[in-house]
Amino acid sequence: MEHERNTPGPSGPATRRIVAWILILALVLGLPLSYLIGMAQMPGGAEILIALLVVGLLVGGVTVWLHRRTRD
Repeated sequence: MEHERNTPGPSGPATRRIVAWILILALVLGLPLSYLIGMAQMPGGAEILIALLVVGLLVGGVTVWLHRRTRD
């Protein structure tokens, strides 16, 4: 079709899914990240950010582990 040939964008469904997740994460994390950057400039803010980062990494790691383990 003429329209599909002239429309730039990701070619495969996996690429489209990755692009969609990147856009969703950018929108969802934009406001909290700006808030956290402001908090880091306050006294004691760096320790809070480090704790949040560690918790986020742990939750993400467990999520990936569970996803791989239960995938069948």
